[in-house]
Amino acid sequence: MKRITLAILLLLITIPAWGASGIFKGIIGSAAASCGVGTELLCENFDGTTSCGSGKTSNCTKTWTLVGTDIATFNYATSPAPLEGTYSAYLLNTATAVNGWNTVITVSSGTTYFFFIWNPKVLKNSDEIFRLTHLGGVLMSVKNVSPEQAVYCGSVMSYKSSSSFTEGTTYYVWGAYTPGTGANAVCDLYISTTSTKPAVTIHATNGNATSYPDAVQIMSSVNAAGNVIDKLRVSTTDIGSNPQ
Repeated sequence: MKRITLAILLLLITIPAWGASGIFKGIIGSAAASCGVGTELLCENFDGTTSCGSGKTSNCTKTWTLVGTDIATFNYATSPAPLEGTYSAYLLNTATAVNGWNTVITVSSGTTYFFFIWNPKVLKNSDEIFRLTHLGGVLMSVKNVSPEQAVYCGSVMSYKSSSSFTEGTTYYVWGAYTPGTGANAVCDLYISTTSTKPAVTIHATNGNATSYPDAVQIMSSVNAAGNVIDKLRVSTTDIGSNPQ
């Protein structure tokens, strides 16, 4: 009896050390996802353990591939960063070429949804911030245009002239992309200064993109623009307010 009692005591003592990833996980069920809800195509907090790419720091969830000019900091923690967690990504453009980083996703049907937190540390007109791409071609991109909110749905631009971006303000950005057959792709954008998802900001139904995305790109496309990005999510299910 004393041996059984001692064994139980040792089990109770060591449970906190095991945590969700230890032996006790098999008793209580699956552990909570370390990033998001665990079903996303992409869940990037820039607080992970994977090499970010091209000799960059090792705090990413996935590896990113450089497209354009390499002026990026993936462990940025200077005001206004971190936007969430320990680090954010900061993409600063000091040339006329795009400063962009891609990571691969796989989508074969339906609508692709995304979310990210963004702060234009250095706001410039016509700067692109985020893209869904296929074989390098743009399917949907988020952009400011002098400096209204805008999306490209393929090469077709739609914008909201009554709402402009402000340098140094943190924005919560949701989007949805559904490919079409030539002139009927649908791109939706939702933008807020809080984590509560608002009504649709831009609803474009005449896009000319026809493919499913195979990559995500974060970027600063205009000389001297600087974008801080964090908590990036991409999913085939709708992303609501306060995403994990």
